[in-house]
Amino acid sequence: MCIRDRYMGNQNQINMQGAQIKREDVEITKDDQANINAFSKMNLRYHTISRELQTLQENIKNLEDALTEMELMDDTDVVRTKYGETCLVSLDLEQAKAGLEKILAQNKKDIAAFQTEVDEVKKKMNKLKATLYTKFGNSINLEEE
Repeated sequence: MCIRDRYMGNQNQINMQGAQIKREDVEITKDDQANINAFSKMNLRYHTISRELQTLQENIKNLEDALTEMELMDDTDVVRTKYGETCLVSLDLEQAKAGLEKILAQNKKDIAAFQTEVDEVKKKMNKLKATLYTKFGNSINLEEE
């Protein structure tokens, strides 16, 4: 083993079949680094939007469950609605239903917008991934764990 291998890491790797593979050194240009950084930012944005999308879908399910429960109530019942952290307001059933339906409609619009953004980000990520894999081959790993 030469001194360079000791300090820089051995350039040879062993694949799954036990054969030794020579790892090629590929020069990384400023544009390559910009593409890698852009991919990283898009990946972070993708995961952030996906979490928001999941939260909105859970909220929609909860709102639909609440509306179903309200359907079972008498028209004379009063619904206590929580606003903020500590404020409770008493509303008649129709006002509460109208408020929930408005929130539900807004959440559905938000889901559509987030889904569009997820699709756009994923498309851009796939384009960058193809570009980076073309240049770096197996030297770079852009796949999810």
